Amino acid sequence: MREFCDALDIDRPVVQGHSLGTFVALVYAARHPAHPRALVLDGAFARFDLDRITEEFRRAGGDEVADIARRAYSDQSETAEEWARCWELFGRWVPGDDERARTVVNRELNVHGLALMRSFDVLDDLARRVPDAPRRRQIRSDHALSASREIVESAGHFTWRDAPESYWPLVAGFVSQSLEQ
Repeated sequence: MREFCDALDIDRPVVQGHSLGTFVALVYAARHPAHPRALVLDGAFARFDLDRITEEFRRAGGDEVADIARRAYSDQSETAEEWARCWELFGRWVPGDDERARTVVNRELNVHGLALMRSFDVLDDLARRVPDAPRRRQIRSDHALSASREIVESAGHFTWRDAPESYWPLVAGFVSQSLEQ
């Protein structure tokens, strides 16, 4: 990401990441702490925690769904029909037939990607950059990112699809405020 910005002469970008894309944004911010102006992270976590993920699926869908999710995120087998039960819990909008038709599944790559995901942890690096971010609206220092934690009620994992009337004004306001700093 840093090299991409350098090639295009982009200084202090605001970077947006969703779901697994937040991993890219978070690692970039951890490796290049002075480069990004702000991050917009949607559906993110800074440390992979299989037990926590499993319990969230259990809370939302019961024991069977929790077992499917645990198997899926620990590189054991689950069927498309089983995973559909997990997808239903991601929010009002989930990828449909059109999106699935454009999806390329590479099981060999998935095995490597899941292994990397299970070891993902930038929490300590980010704590140095954005101390107590959930409790503070804006943080200023030479190497601190702008921070704001927003929960959009009734929205799921695809917030911009579930609640665009709430999501986009929040993002636009945050980016505008970040650009003023």
